[in-house]
Amino acid sequence: MPPPQPTLPALPTQAYTPWITRLGAFAVDIVPAAVVFVTAGLIGQIATDCAFLSVDTTDVGHCGWAVSSNGDTLLTLALLAALASYALGLAFCLWNWGYRQGKTGSSVGKSLLKFKVVSEKTWQPIGFAQSTARLLVHFLVDLFLCIGFLWPLWDSRRQTFADKIVGTICVPKDHPDA
Repeated sequence: MPPPQPTLPALPTQAYTPWITRLGAFAVDIVPAAVVFVTAGLIGQIATDCAFLSVDTTDVGHCGWAVSSNGDTLLTLALLAALASYALGLAFCLWNWGYRQGKTGSSVGKSLLKFKVVSEKTWQPIGFAQSTARLLVHFLVDLFLCIGFLWPLWDSRRQTFADKIVGTICVPKDHPDA
């Protein structure tokens, strides 16, 4: 087994991507996923409401659809549409934060704001598995300890808890070492 590579020396704080830039990239990245997840929820809610409002087999539901007395067909379709939408949202998140960021160092938002996530040891993109792990750590840590996402505000390397755990840093795309 080769010896571990040494971590590159820490740079001045200004060399790392500012927190507000990271927040902007997150906002850009989360909008498509949020639209899909909210749409899925609305599809499911509207369709189930319509299915349960129709009580007669010959009744046209409040939404204008003919449904069975118990609304099973519409409810099944609503659940399938909602599940498909959730799967689409999850697929986008895995593609954007897992595959794309893992391969290039940048998600869609990070590309627009011109920075990338790299290994603090190699300064190279971290790959799908590590990028997906970073996403999961962000989700778990930031969900329960909201301070994890704010940590870059006072950290000398502007790292979140997830960055520290996974071993990543965020640097501008035009950084000479990146």
